[in-house]
Amino acid sequence: MENEYLGCIIDDRLSWQENIKKRINLARVASLKISHLFYSNKVTLKNKMFIYNQIIRPMIIYASPAWIGAKPYILNKISSFENAVLRKIVGFSRYIPNDIIKTITASTPINTFVMENARMYFEKQKEIKNTSIQESIDYDETMIFEHPLPRNTIYQYSQNISPHQQIP
Repeated sequence: MENEYLGCIIDDRLSWQENIKKRINLARVASLKISHLFYSNKVTLKNKMFIYNQIIRPMIIYASPAWIGAKPYILNKISSFENAVLRKIVGFSRYIPNDIIKTITASTPINTFVMENARMYFEKQKEIKNTSIQESIDYDETMIFEHPLPRNTIYQYSQNISPHQQIP
């Protein structure tokens, strides 16, 4: 069963797969509507990246602190979409490595951006005096859970640990 709340699709298993699919589809439609700007020689790379960062990327990362614990294969769909859009922006074929495109566009990979955004979000949560919020975020982020909690995922990311490794 799925429910939609504030534009996010939440399923029973909190897999976030449908929500991320919706985010990508919204961003895909928007990028298609403005693709003439991405292909234009009259628009500078700086302006193309500005358009991407101000219009397309926010559509993808909406509510990302909630879904950072999603399975890697689901999050990789976001990376794939971002790589495709950046290829349009620089006008390269798919045979050019993504690292080169990210260097040329000076773009932070979206997975890194989402993790940093979520880390800042959860750091701000610690400053809120509401006891309900404090109780909901009061857990040991260093523990490995079968289904990682958001701060646990951020901790594992910062320690270069796979957030979905097998529990001993």
